[in-house]
Amino acid sequence: MFSSLTCGRNARRPSQGGLVRRAKSKAQSEPGSIPEDLRAAFRNAVWSYGDWNPVLAEPEVPLRDRRYALSAVCGLVGDFHDRVAEDIFDRLMSYLREIRYTLLRQKLVAEHSYAAAGQCFLRLIEDRKRHFLVP
Repeated sequence: MFSSLTCGRNARRPSQGGLVRRAKSKAQSEPGSIPEDLRAAFRNAVWSYGDWNPVLAEPEVPLRDRRYALSAVCGLVGDFHDRVAEDIFDRLMSYLREIRYTLLRQKLVAEHSYAAAGQCFLRLIEDRKRHFLVP
């Protein structure tokens, strides 16, 4: 699994959606394979997005002994090129149905990976925040 996770400026506080890096670990049994708990956290993040109102703080999902903002979870899956689970793929595609997301849909269909799903999901989160701020 992960030897450590770092997030933002202070790794002790819950993530506020800052840049997240996955530290290299010698304990991973299958290099490049997404751990089951991270897969579950990403699934929870994708499902949490549907009910999230950007007037509120970004929802957080549990992973091990910490909580991570949705956008932080996107960074955690960035190195995993396993095929994304169909239920996650389908949910993301439903969020990407607007015409402005055509290129993101194409990327997700072409790569069908957790890394691509994380990039597309991060764009959705950023857009939702941005559209809330625009009068």
